[in-house]
Amino acid sequence: MSEQEQAVASSTTESQVVQSSEKNGLSSSSTSSSGENATEPKSSSTTSEKKGMTYQELMNGTDDDDWVPNVPKELPEWCSKDHPLLSNSVDMNNPITEALAHMKYEGTPDEIATNFKNQGNSLLKETKTPEKYYKDVIQYYSEGLEQPITDMRLKVDLLNNRSHVLSLMGNYGRAIEDAKAALKIDKKNTKSMFRIAKAAMALKKHKTVIKYAEKALKIEKTHPLFEDMIKKAEEELKKEQEKKAKELEKKKQQQQIPQQIKDFLILRKGISVGNYTELETEHINTYTNKASTGGIQVDNATGEVFFSVIFVYDEFSQTDFVSEFSEHQTLKDQLDLMFPPNGPTFPYGCEKDYVLSNLCVFFLDPTSLKEANSRYIEIKNLNTSLIKILTRKDYLLPSSLMPVLHIVRKNHALELNIK
Repeated sequence: MSEQEQAVASSTTESQVVQSSEKNGLSSSSTSSSGENATEPKSSSTTSEKKGMTYQELMNGTDDDDWVPNVPKELPEWCSKDHPLLSNSVDMNNPITEALAHMKYEGTPDEIATNFKNQGNSLLKETKTPEKYYKDVIQYYSEGLEQPITDMRLKVDLLNNRSHVLSLMGNYGRAIEDAKAALKIDKKNTKSMFRIAKAAMALKKHKTVIKYAEKALKIEKTHPLFEDMIKKAEEELKKEQEKKAKELEKKKQQQQIPQQIKDFLILRKGISVGNYTELETEHINTYTNKASTGGIQVDNATGEVFFSVIFVYDEFSQTDFVSEFSEHQTLKDQLDLMFPPNGPTFPYGCEKDYVLSNLCVFFLDPTSLKEANSRYIEIKNLNTSLIKILTRKDYLLPSSLMPVLHIVRKNHALELNIK
C-alpha cells in the first residue's frame, strides 16, 4: 500500500471512530479542564448489552457500530514502566519524555507561565491528598514566576497562589513575602492582603493582621472575613498586652522584694548586710529557685525568720544546703542532724574524722575581703543560735542573704587563714 493509500485508510478509520463516539453520546470536541464544554453522557442501558471490544479488534475491521470501549481496571505493566505520561519514574533518555519536557517551554513567556500556574492549580485541586504535592505545586508556581512575564495580573496570581501553599506548609514568613510582592504590583489586591493577614495570625503578629485587614476593608467597605480577623486579632492583642503588663508588674515586685527583705533584716533583726558574695549566683541557683530573696521565709504570725544556709567543706570542695534554718536554732542542733552519732557516714571522705566532736565551724572575716588571702573567724560556742551569729559585730551577711559557714576537721583548721 502506498503512503497516500495509508493516509486515506487512516483518515477513514479516524472518521469511523468519531462517528462511533457520536453514536455513543460522546463529544468529539476536546473538553476543557474546567469541564465547561463536557457533554453529559447518555444512559448506558443501550450499550450495556453490547460486547466490549479492544481497540485492536476495532482496527482489525470488526464492525465499529457495536464498539464499546474495553477500559482496563488496572494499567498494563508496560504503562507504569515505559509510558512517559504514566510511568512511575522519569527516563530523560526517552525521546518522548524529552519532547514533553520541551513542550512545557513552548509559547510566549506569559503562555508558559500560565501553563505552570494551571498545572499547579490542578495538582492542588484535583488530588485527594494535595498535601503530598505541596512542594511540586510550589515548584510549578516558581517556574512560572521565573518567566519574563508581561501580564502583571498573571504574576500577581502566581505570587498569591504560592503564598497560599507556603502558608499551608507552615512557611508563614515566606508566604507573607510573596503576598507583599504581589501587593507592590497591585496595591488594591485584597487577596494579597488576606494572605498576609492569615499568615500573620499564625505567627501571632496581631498588629500586622489588623493593619492589612483594615486596608482590605477600605477597599471592600464591608467583608465578614476581614471583620472577623480584626476582631480576633484585637482580642489576642489585648490578652497579650494584659499578660505583658502582669509579667512586668511581677518582675517589678520581685525586684522590690529583696530590698524589702534586706531592710527587714537590718532594721528588725539588727543584721548587717554586705555587698559581697562568697559563692557565685549559678552555684546558689543549683540549690534554690528563690536565690533573689536568699530563700528567706518569714512567719507572719511570730516574725520568726528561716534562713537558707550553705555549709562548705573546703577540704573536699563540696557543699551542703539547708533550706530552712530557724534563727532560734543553734548551730549544734543543726550539726546533730547532719552528723548523727549512729547515722550515715560522711560521704566525701575521712569519715572517721568527720564527727561532731571533731569539727570546727568558721565564717568569712569581712574585713579581709580586699586582701589577697581571706581570713576566717571561728564560732567557738556551737550552742549559739543562728541569729546571734548573724548579729555579731564582726559578721557581715553576704548580699545573697544566704549565710555561708565553713566546716573543717580540728586537725585541719590551720589550713584556713584563721583570725
